[in-house]
Amino acid sequence: MKMNAENINVWLVGAGPGNAGLLTLRGHEVLKNAEVVIYDRLAGDGVLALIPENALKIDAGKIAGEHKLTQDEIIRQIIFHAQNNKRVVRLKGGDPFLFGRGAEEAEALLTNNIPFEIVPGVSSAVAVPEIAGIPATHRDFNSGVSIFTAHDKNNLVPDFNNQNAIFLMGASRVKDVAKKLLTEKNFSPSTPCAIIQNGTTANQKILRADLKTLSSEDFKAEIQSPAIIFVGKTANLNLTCKQILSGKRIFITRPQGRAEKLSKLLRDNGAEVIECPTIKTEVIHGALNNFDLGGYDYIAFTSVTGVRAFFELLRESGRDIREIGNAKIAAIGSATILVSRLI
Repeated sequence: MKMNAENINVWLVGAGPGNAGLLTLRGHEVLKNAEVVIYDRLAGDGVLALIPENALKIDAGKIAGEHKLTQDEIIRQIIFHAQNNKRVVRLKGGDPFLFGRGAEEAEALLTNNIPFEIVPGVSSAVAVPEIAGIPATHRDFNSGVSIFTAHDKNNLVPDFNNQNAIFLMGASRVKDVAKKLLTEKNFSPSTPCAIIQNGTTANQKILRADLKTLSSEDFKAEIQSPAIIFVGKTANLNLTCKQILSGKRIFITRPQGRAEKLSKLLRDNGAEVIECPTIKTEVIHGALNNFDLGGYDYIAFTSVTGVRAFFELLRESGRDIREIGNAKIAAIGSATILVSRLI
């Protein structure tokens, strides 16, 4: 499904581990524009305080043995409000896809042809131990970490043999990792795998194969750094909703501080935006001190900066607009026209 920012009306937002300071910038941006917020108990009071006062707030918090809304009811609420053209934020503690049932909600949205955006969040799985001074990894002690839920879908104690494995910085070790999983960890050769290169950027590339294929020399040649190796059943899923500019990297060369509105518009439509100012405008102080402004038919402004600089120089030289006499003012662009009128 392809879309643009105008028809997205659901955001699956990770609220982080509870502290409002750990909510992402994108999450905050989306939340402050929400009309309906369906939130979890673990979203955090500081994050909940950021919800707009006039937004409809729906508490979907779950406590062991007491669910205010079932998962099916939550999905129905999301779909109902989205189909009524409301900007719906599904606010979830931690990250939407890490034990957050965000995948189930994304599947339901895809089934109902409702455009959505996933806003990743800081997971409590690593953030909470880190804040407590406990690193998830330390090269002197361990080379990896597995994350489990204590509440498996069918059993209180999960099946530790039925888990996904994620390997970071794995581009050069794909074959070795695959062989080790096959020979030492007894993984099935048909286990689904995915290699994600340049994740979250416009150059993102996803390669899918089974574990046996991953262990071959031929497949290794297709992998480039940086890459993450994902091994497990969910590697076959593709819960994405492409935007109109997905996969595009756009450089904005406008002057510093003048690109915010355009950058937001492009990001809202899926682009990776890099602000790279190549233009700098400086006022040449004293330029109008001995300059005769009379006798011209037109004074033309080509930018907002030009308008502001002109009037700054007038004030600097102790003069005012009356010195242009009967000259008419021309302006290029709606913003330049507006500023010309205001000044």
